[in-house]
Amino acid sequence: MSEFLDTLRAGPLLADGAMGSYLFSRTGRLSETNHVYEALSLHQPELIREVHFAYLQAGARCLTTNTFGANHTHMDPLGEGQRIEELNRAGVNLARQAIASFRTQTRQQGPYFVLGSIGPTFSGRESPREIKEVYREQIQALISEGVDALLLETFSFLPHLMALLDLVGEFSKHPPLIIQMALHQTGEGWDQDPLVFAKTAADMGAQVIGANCCSPWEATAFADAVRELDAVKEGKLLLAAMPNAGGFQRIGHRYMTGVNPEFMGKLARTFSARGVHLLGGCCEVHPDHINEMHNYLQGRQTGSPTINLASLQAGEPTGDDRKRRNGEFSRKIKEGEFAVSVELLPARGTAPRTLQSKIDFVAALAASGRADALDITDGSRGIPLMPPGDFISLLRQHLNWTPESGDGLELIPHFTTRDLNTMGMQ
Repeated sequence: MSEFLDTLRAGPLLADGAMGSYLFSRTGRLSETNHVYEALSLHQPELIREVHFAYLQAGARCLTTNTFGANHTHMDPLGEGQRIEELNRAGVNLARQAIASFRTQTRQQGPYFVLGSIGPTFSGRESPREIKEVYREQIQALISEGVDALLLETFSFLPHLMALLDLVGEFSKHPPLIIQMALHQTGEGWDQDPLVFAKTAADMGAQVIGANCCSPWEATAFADAVRELDAVKEGKLLLAAMPNAGGFQRIGHRYMTGVNPEFMGKLARTFSARGVHLLGGCCEVHPDHINEMHNYLQGRQTGSPTINLASLQAGEPTGDDRKRRNGEFSRKIKEGEFAVSVELLPARGTAPRTLQSKIDFVAALAASGRADALDITDGSRGIPLMPPGDFISLLRQHLNWTPESGDGLELIPHFTTRDLNTMGMQ
């Protein structure tokens, strides 16, 4: 059994975005001798942890290791070929460390997953035997470090993938396989037939297939092309999509990608509606894009908590001994002291994970002692949010804030004049 596959089948799972282009935006340098991106896991581990942490903050639940080119084809010319095993082990450990740090700071328990990234060679001329020699050390290191899945990504040559899948099969125990090709459409059609790729990968043991390092519209077309396969409809083969942040198009008199973070957010919703389970991004997809994808996916989470509804009976007015008193925030404001209020949007709907993440955040905030009040807005932008009053009731219920114990933070719910009507107050 695989927790990763079980979670993936339960609903859309969000992975991170680019490693290489994000490292370029952070450092201003391409991967080159004395600045090899994969070797930064050893030379500047804090930078790689920061990249992973930024994606976790954006909402990603799958981290891709900094091992895309950590094989002999890429590392030998750059002087790092003798450190293949070390680079791959470090890549996995840094992703695990980022997850552990994120859990500690946010009290969010996950689940979170680490995907072992394996990229292609420079050409398609290698024989199957040569391919196995190029990748054997990398795959062995990733498997031994316990990645949750192997991510074979950005491949263009199906024979190379077949050789790699055969190599993975030589290991008695290995994690699930995610196979992604960089598929492109030309005026004559696909450069690689999606159906041939999908059937070949499935026959050789892949559990997840997808397209990456292509335009969003090519990734969408790929999903449309393969989702009617029996293996996909039966849930035996899951779909993934990790496109680039656009592809240049002529729009008027300009060449533009036509893609921004909000576009990627809407795209995530489109992919989810098409049955894609694993979502993420490739080149130029950075934390801002992943955050928008996370926000759009929140509204499509499947499942709902068990809710018992009971009619409210009219009762006696609350006595003075049961009334909640003003908290520390009010006292500080009245006495002219500095006070801190943190604004929070209520949850969108009643999806369990959405509610729990909000509740966990409030619990962590109250425990930190860094805030005096929680300012719960009503969201005036046409977004369907839980009413602030209902959200407060859930907070008190889950955090056991009673009239006797008091609230951990002073709670300030918004109630606007547009709600001063019967339907609004209901």
